[in-house]
Amino acid sequence: MAQTSIDSADIEDMIRHVVHHGYGRFGAQGGRLIILAHPNQVEDMTFWRAGVEYAAGRTPKWDFIPSAAQPAYFTNEQIVGAIPPTDFEGLRVLSSYGDAWLIESHYAPSEYVIGAATGGLDSDRNPVGFREHTNPAYSGLRHIPGANRYALQDSFYASGFGTGVRHRGAAVVMQVTEDANYTAPTIQT
Repeated sequence: MAQTSIDSADIEDMIRHVVHHGYGRFGAQGGRLIILAHPNQVEDMTFWRAGVEYAAGRTPKWDFIPSAAQPAYFTNEQIVGAIPPTDFEGLRVLSSYGDAWLIESHYAPSEYVIGAATGGLDSDRNPVGFREHTNPAYSGLRHIPGANRYALQDSFYASGFGTGVRHRGAAVVMQVTEDANYTAPTIQT
């Protein structure tokens, strides 16, 4: 469905898709479900309440539960279950929606939302892996000396690494647009 704002059914479909492939808390592969979204998309999610219609025919399955990192607020409702933590692997957790933790990030392109299962920092269960040369002399940041006897003159630093997809079914990307066709994001470096 083409639309300009994120829909709770879309997030539920993303979670279902990742879990269907065996990832996430209940999947055979395990992992923590996360939703990575740009702040422009996060605004649309913050008011979702289970069973409460927020747009024509749109009713979320779960509540948006703020994490302990959010500013203090009053409520006359009782939360059943655990409040999401303040961070996950150094990333600030904004809230939870179902079993997924919502992480707001400017690294996620605007108008795109990522749903993924992760095993945590440097885990072999992550959808994308970081690779470096197996020989320690060629991995990390290396100082290459110059041609003369002065250590810094004509010297430079070099680093080589790569990434590779490990688990295709552990992540899904959704574009939030009115266009019915998916367009890959343009990444600014």
